[in-house]
Amino acid sequence: MPSSRHEIIPHICQFFVKLDPLTALDIGVGSGKYGMLFREYTDLWRQRRMRPPWTRYLVGVEPWSRYLWGHHANFYDRVVSEQLPAVVEPWELAWSVATLEHMTPEQGHHTLQYLKEHAQVAVVTVPENPGKQGPVFGNPYEEHRSRWTRDELSRYGKVKVIKARKPVLMLVMEANT
Repeated sequence: MPSSRHEIIPHICQFFVKLDPLTALDIGVGSGKYGMLFREYTDLWRQRRMRPPWTRYLVGVEPWSRYLWGHHANFYDRVVSEQLPAVVEPWELAWSVATLEHMTPEQGHHTLQYLKEHAQVAVVTVPENPGKQGPVFGNPYEEHRSRWTRDELSRYGKVKVIKARKPVLMLVMEANT
């Protein structure tokens, strides 16, 4: 669905505040929650801008166009539906919240490798036990196609468990580590 566990929000927003990145990539924008929060904590919070044009460049990736409800244009400089190789730019920060489990293992590893190569800092979250899920709201991309373990994710960076009603694994990848 175009949402994710609410317990993850402060863990992602801390990177917006701490890094204050000039360029950012949101993989799987869904409802646009993290795009809005990114703007709040980079431009509004720091009293740079109250509306576009923004001082930070934010691109979102969303393959399901029905999730793009119009308000995304207020927060994202660009939203694309292409696969990641078409979006090649150096990112100071990239995040992918609750999207990896919707990819095949091959697509997931490709995404993680992309982030490792193109982002100074990348944050990826996945449910520890995603369970079975088919299409949601008619969206075939919502099907759970893979399960990720702490050991598997730790090949890419540091992993911690976010304690929630349903625990979430959070992978943080930093350039040169």
